[in-house]
Formats: sequence, C-alpha cells, structure tokens
Amino acid sequence: MSRPYLSARFIRETGISVTECLLREKTEEAKKLLEYTDKPILAVGEYPGFSSQSHFTRVFKKMTGLSPGEYRKNRMQRCCFRRIKTAARHEKPDVALLCRRVVF
Repeated sequence: MSRPYLSARFIRETGISVTECLLREKTEEAKKLLEYTDKPILAVGEYPGFSSQSHFTRVFKKMTGLSPGEYRKNRMQRCCFRRIKTAARHEKPDVALLCRRVVF
C-alpha cells in the first residue's frame, strides 16, 4: 500500500488526517503533564515530541484556545476550588495548603 492511499483511507475512516490525529494525541499528553506535574512548559512540549517550543505553543493554543501557561493556571485554579468545596463539606478547610500552587 502506498502512503497516499493510506493517508486518504485514514481521512475517509476518521475524518481527520494522520498529522491532525498525532497533534491531538500530543496535545492531550501535554494537557495531562501541565495539569498533573510541575514540569517546566519547555519540558512539557519536549516530552510528547513537539519539534520546538514555538511549535508546541502554536499547536496547543490552536487545539485548546489557551497557551500552555494559561491552561496550567486555569486548571490549577479549578482544581483548587474543587478541593476547597470538598474540604468545606468535610469541615476541614485548609485553604493555604490547597492553594499553595495557585498563582492569582
């Protein structure tokens, strides 16, 4: 089978190109790293295999609508507020501990 045939077949079956599929998967992996690790954004872009920091930022923003830094900040704030609500229900709110990583 030729590359053009496989590419056309992939598009026909999935509705997206192989490249688009790979970029989506890389972006999903980067989203997890931004949310669950403290790795620097440069390292987050390198891990899934983006060719450069600028390429990572451009693709990430196209896929999510946010820059990697904005995404991390947004997710950390959401996570913090969820934990505060949960802690408040159990009457053990330790806001300083829960928000130590959030930068307002």
